[in-house]
Amino acid sequence: MYDVKICEAIKHLACLQITYEGTIRLVEPHAYGHDKAGHELLRAWQTQPAPEDWRSFRVDKATSIAITITRFSGPRRGYVRNDKSMTRIYCQL
Repeated sequence: MYDVKICEAIKHLACLQITYEGTIRLVEPHAYGHDKAGHELLRAWQTQPAPEDWRSFRVDKATSIAITITRFSGPRRGYVRNDKSMTRIYCQL
């Protein structure tokens, strides 16, 4: 189910706090869409907890998603628009 918060965060370069696999994570969202299996997928740069790195999150596995007041400056190095792992993209940087 489409989550408008994720697209708002991408549009405004706002970090998201998500609880995923029992861990609270701070991420910079870059792309949001569907993968080939039909799952909603968030492509993001994870800043916390360490290590910082690119991650893909299945949205249905997140138990909470919230927009934070923390902003980021734009796409991280290594970001590729039109992510080939997504068959449909709702929004992206």
